[in-house]
Amino acid sequence: MNEYIFVIIIRILSAIMVGTYIGMFFVQARVQRSMYVFGQVFAKSGVTASTMVREILRRAEIDDVSVIYSGDIGVTDHFDPEKNHIALSQSIYNSSSVSALGIAAHEVAHAIQRKQKYGFYVFREKLAPVVEFGSRISIPIILIGLIVRLLFSTSSVGVYIMLVGLGCFLLYSLFMLVTLPVELNASKRALNLLGSTGILDEEELLGAEEVLKAAAATYVYAFFMSFLNGFRYALSKQRQDDDDKNDKDKK
Repeated sequence: MNEYIFVIIIRILSAIMVGTYIGMFFVQARVQRSMYVFGQVFAKSGVTASTMVREILRRAEIDDVSVIYSGDIGVTDHFDPEKNHIALSQSIYNSSSVSALGIAAHEVAHAIQRKQKYGFYVFREKLAPVVEFGSRISIPIILIGLIVRLLFSTSSVGVYIMLVGLGCFLLYSLFMLVTLPVELNASKRALNLLGSTGILDEEELLGAEEVLKAAAATYVYAFFMSFLNGFRYALSKQRQDDDDKNDKDKK
């Protein structure tokens, strides 16, 4: 690759990454703001998040999933498919706020996705253990590849090791890509559940939608960051290969 073109691409990529980081900052601010604003708006139905989750699970005929109080501070709510429970945090469990109901409905939607064997959800769950392992070893493998390449410049072993590390890194990007439809679908299901059960009225649903849209945007930015990092590494790897080839040609 021409050095001038390489420098231009890297600069453009760096500018995009900086822009993405700035965008992520504003997205996080939007999440915090929407959580705060609609955390002060309480549903006219008076139903709490934990009660709502149990009722939706009952209606969906999901009797193997429990609802637990995690006691955690902050938004750490999640559906755990291995332990078969939906954990609701301190600020969500007993709250009847629009934001609490929206977040809790989103988590119970994941349980429904599993029951209905929603395609992207099933694929993500199968991919998760591999990605978790790969994400742990990707950086160490890349570093080992670099060291081997520096110590044994004439050997291609270091290159292959780095490619394995890159593969692990890109696997995480694939996981984040698959996560997007899973989370967007869960948010859509959550709004339908809140509306069809009458827990939130039309005006309150708009607030829940704002909370869920803000949260969904974080997944979009997370995917872009993982993809851009992987692309930048692949580009640098290609550049190094070109340099090695040129050095060999000169010799």
